[in-house]
Amino acid sequence: MSNALDVHVVSFLGGRLNKHWLVDVCGQKLVLRRWAADREDAGYERDLRQAIRASGWPVARDVTALTEVVGELWSLAEFLPGEPHPEKNSAAELSLRGRLMAEFHQVTASLNPGRRKHWRLPDEILSDDRLEQVFEHCPDVRLRRLLLWHLQRGRQLAAGLPWSELSL
Repeated sequence: MSNALDVHVVSFLGGRLNKHWLVDVCGQKLVLRRWAADREDAGYERDLRQAIRASGWPVARDVTALTEVVGELWSLAEFLPGEPHPEKNSAAELSLRGRLMAEFHQVTASLNPGRRKHWRLPDEILSDDRLEQVFEHCPDVRLRRLLLWHLQRGRQLAAGLPWSELSL
């Protein structure tokens, strides 16, 4: 892979579905990403990230278009250096995290990216009768009862909410 985009892999950065590597391209540190999504989903995410970047948040700029190599999608983006908070999970760090999340929600509330392909609104998921069928196959009776209780409670709480008015 590194030859197709002319990169030198420095280290693996991780990832559960999408995989990321720190790479060197002509002396510049970039992040190489192997996408788990198809081209349409990857494009949706890239567009959304750039809209968030345009609103002032520190989001890496895409450096290349999506490139297909042996049936997999790859791209390069800026490397944004940083360090974790020195007091991970401390009251101060959790408070900062909460304030940043609130600010992020406020700033991104005006974004209207549309709905991602194959994603459903919560009421569409909750009203899907196949959930009950899936839960019925759970061999643990207590877990099955718990799952069904949560499903029914979710349906009760979601009833009457204006899902069609939400811009997800």
